[in-house]
Amino acid sequence: MSKKKEIKKTTSNITPRVEKRIIELHQKNKLGAQAIADNLSKEFTIKFSRAPIGKRLTKLKKEGKIKAIPYKERQASKNMRGQYYGKKRNTYLDIRPITDIDRKTRDLSTGKLKYNIPIDAKFKIDFKNPTASGAITTKIPKEFLGIQYFRTKKDAIRAITKNLKRINNDN
Repeated sequence: MSKKKEIKKTTSNITPRVEKRIIELHQKNKLGAQAIADNLSKEFTIKFSRAPIGKRLTKLKKEGKIKAIPYKERQASKNMRGQYYGKKRNTYLDIRPITDIDRKTRDLSTGKLKYNIPIDAKFKIDFKNPTASGAITTKIPKEFLGIQYFRTKKDAIRAITKNLKRINNDN
């Protein structure tokens, strides 16, 4: 038998020291394969790919060396949660930043952008829309209907103040 056949070829750089770090990052920091690969690439100055890390995690789970972490508890899942996670969502008159998802969301039926957000807008306020609940007519000015977009937080605060004055004057 030649020496080449005896040596097991591997494409990964996973040594016992790296494997120990993978276990630590997965179990303590609750990171997924991509985040672990990124961290290891910084720590060990070797480029780690997501695939071998994911395969090693699967193997370690089968061997019983690590426990599976529910997606809900993973760090990436926590990072994606909005400010309303676990709370009753009431966005009425909340000033919220416009996210990339807001700008990129497309209507599934038409394929067009779902929201018409001005390019320079950075904040949004949900004033709600009485016509959505079946109202035929409304006295509410258009500037206080639905979601409105603003360039600055000051502009948004001014709009809320103006709307609250309008509400108090109507009562």
